[in-house]
Amino acid sequence: MTLNMEKQVCPDRSQWPALCSRGASDDAQVEQGVRDILNAVRTRGDEALLAFAERFDKVSLPQGLKVTPEEIREAQALVPAALQDAIRKAWDNIRRFHEAQRSAPVRVETAPGVVCWQKAVPIRRVGLYVPGWRFRPGWPAVRISCCARRPDRTDASIRPSSSRRRFVA
Repeated sequence: MTLNMEKQVCPDRSQWPALCSRGASDDAQVEQGVRDILNAVRTRGDEALLAFAERFDKVSLPQGLKVTPEEIREAQALVPAALQDAIRKAWDNIRRFHEAQRSAPVRVETAPGVVCWQKAVPIRRVGLYVPGWRFRPGWPAVRISCCARRPDRTDASIRPSSSRRRFVA
């Protein structure tokens, strides 16, 4: 599938409907592409993720996917103190909001001897690969113990705008 993108600067109002319309996509082709990627990651793990970073983002990650503590410290040193304080406050607000949403397990006997239950179980660890880094800090799954590397530089170095460690626990 090929996407052709054209930059529009202050287009005439008469062009707006055409510019805002979405082209039809071949869902079957997209779904097959996603299945192929998921299967590659299931079978080849990080090796597949590194290959996809090169293929889609044109970045080589010889140091691997994990961001080192030194890289995090270097990136954090570049973030102004006022912004770090604002991020900490946002993190605290998000954490408090989602902690308030915690629920106790629910058990219901729907028929004699038939018990249905619901229980929220946290995920201990998760890895993320976000092509093009379309990620919104503050998604409900904020209790993530990981650090993601944004492949937007060919040297794959971390910088404050790309290190999302500050948004996760």
